[in-house]
Amino acid sequence: MMEYKKAASRIGWGMAAFFLTSQVAQVLLISIVALIFPALVTRISATLLITDIGIYGIGLPVLMLICKGVPNADPQTPKQQKPVTPVLILKTLCMGFAAMYVANFIYLGIMTVFSNVSGYSLNQNVLEGVVGQSSLWEDILVFCVIPPILEELVFRKYLYKKIGAYGDNVFIFVSGLCFGLFHGNLNQFFYATLLGFLLAWLYVTTGNVVWGMLVHMIINIVGGIVAPAILGNDILLTLFGVFVLAVMITGIVCFIRGKRRGEFAVNPERKAEKGWVKNTLLNVGMMAYILLFIVLSILILAMPNL
Repeated sequence: MMEYKKAASRIGWGMAAFFLTSQVAQVLLISIVALIFPALVTRISATLLITDIGIYGIGLPVLMLICKGVPNADPQTPKQQKPVTPVLILKTLCMGFAAMYVANFIYLGIMTVFSNVSGYSLNQNVLEGVVGQSSLWEDILVFCVIPPILEELVFRKYLYKKIGAYGDNVFIFVSGLCFGLFHGNLNQFFYATLLGFLLAWLYVTTGNVVWGMLVHMIINIVGGIVAPAILGNDILLTLFGVFVLAVMITGIVCFIRGKRRGEFAVNPERKAEKGWVKNTLLNVGMMAYILLFIVLSILILAMPNL
């Protein structure tokens, strides 16, 4: 397991550098564009496209350079474990919605209690007010098409290529954790991590990253486009509330039944050795990545009070 611990540490350092480089690149690119085309950066969609260039055009190569020394898995993509059917995709969607809404409700409840007790007004949603400032098609492109495609390629396909050889459960855990941490704030961390676990499982199960992209896109469309669009309409909000409750219950039932039936059990031939959780977390690179996330999260939560 020492070999895996070194690989996990390298992944942690790579993710930390990926995140930091992306943040710096975004600021520099937006500043440069603002000087040359000042009107362009007034559009949220244009700003987010520039952000994606900073993340995946500049930050991602840094991750790949640092992790170059981590041997690729053989095979570099998982073998399909079960047929891809509409039922499988629908069940995954319901579990994804359930994970997202349950985690978000719990987080918002904790933050509300903490704010009331401490007297501090915490910044709970860093995306609030961003969606809806561009045209519908621009919002769909920058929130629901580009991120799911690129995130699935990086956090599922690329990470499997690097750590898939150490076991499917290792990959699912590392993929979800790195995905959640990369969002850089507590509000998104909890549901993004759970969703990351689910999408990593779907990738291992189907052997094709396209299905994760599809599920990811639909979840982003509902949460990022549909939900903000119906604010102020009581009838639509009521119907949406019924939908949320229905998919939450369905998703929870699907998860419990799937757990009992062993649908989430990893292939015995792809099971990791004992101690892999400790080796995943207790290494210098991953701890640096986690510490970076904690520091940034504290700063974001404290912003309204600075």
